[in-house]
Amino acid sequence: MIALSGINKIFKRPDGRQVFGLKDINLEIGQGEFAAIVGPSGSGKSTLMNILGCLDKPTSGQYKIKGQLIGDKSDKEISAIRNKEISFIFQSYNLLTKLNAIENVELPLVYRKIPLNTRRTEAYRALCQVGLQDRMLYKPSHLSGGQQQRVAIARTLASKPSVILGDEPTGALDPATRNEILNIIKDLVALKGITVVLVTHDMDIANMAKRVIKISEGLIIEDYKN
Repeated sequence: MIALSGINKIFKRPDGRQVFGLKDINLEIGQGEFAAIVGPSGSGKSTLMNILGCLDKPTSGQYKIKGQLIGDKSDKEISAIRNKEISFIFQSYNLLTKLNAIENVELPLVYRKIPLNTRRTEAYRALCQVGLQDRMLYKPSHLSGGQQQRVAIARTLASKPSVILGDEPTGALDPATRNEILNIIKDLVALKGITVVLVTHDMDIANMAKRVIKISEGLIIEDYKN
């Protein structure tokens, strides 16, 4: 599903010096795999996530998603691939406060100009999958943090991505709710074959994934399966 070969990312400092954000990253993540990228602040994990999500380009090396070489694509083509194949879950939920749960879940389908009846059906189905069908008319302010994150996951599911990328998606939740959300994600991997990659600094979260990729100073220092 995901293949990186010889990926380097170099940043320029104000004084003109070059700093490696990533160094010679070689990584493959298969379809239906649940992987965690773990490392301390400044290790390069967010830089790697941005490249995986087609939000940034490497300085050198090749990145393929579903066999498509991203470096050969125009910005418009990359945007189309990102919108079709990749969905994101963030710590901050990114829900629109004026919309209720089902309207928030529908948003990616609105952008794709999916007809109302179809997108409403898909959004309702996605809310059912995360156990929130009885909260579909609630606005974010009337939902708990865990429920808001489940709405965010439902929004992700409605877009039917090949890859879900999570940037500290449970960082704002208490331990019990965090585990509930991670178990929902694990079930999605098992039942739907979606590839999930989470970025975290927390080893307890990382160890709930099937695979752990440790990164430090821009280098992959360890890669193992639980």
